[in-house]
Amino acid sequence: MALWLIVAVSCGLLVLLKQWTSAAVVAVAAVALMVYSRKQPRTLDYHVDQDGITIDGKTNPYVSFKSYSVFEEVGWHEIDIDAAKRFVPRLTLICDSEDMPVIESILAHHLPHVPRHPDWIERATKYLRF
Repeated sequence: MALWLIVAVSCGLLVLLKQWTSAAVVAVAAVALMVYSRKQPRTLDYHVDQDGITIDGKTNPYVSFKSYSVFEEVGWHEIDIDAAKRFVPRLTLICDSEDMPVIESILAHHLPHVPRHPDWIERATKYLRF
């Protein structure tokens, strides 16, 4: 509800300023945000071994990654793996606490562990449960 209130005020202000294209962009962006927020996240099966990280049958060798970070959440751990290529998104693996020592020992053998803190966008999306 708050999103639509902000969109209505923004579009109203932009129409008063005769910024028709900007008003349309704000409205389309709000619709896209709503559609994307209702989409269920994909759950992929993965396997970490000495050859690389296999995600749904496709093996990614460790040379395609540059580092990893570990975040402890309530009841599980998140392992963020940074890709070596520039525009490839970060890979997040979620694992149980009892599997963590084995996975981390394999990753530590192939990749450097880099302590990283969540940025403001990651904190905001977790706060908003997006």
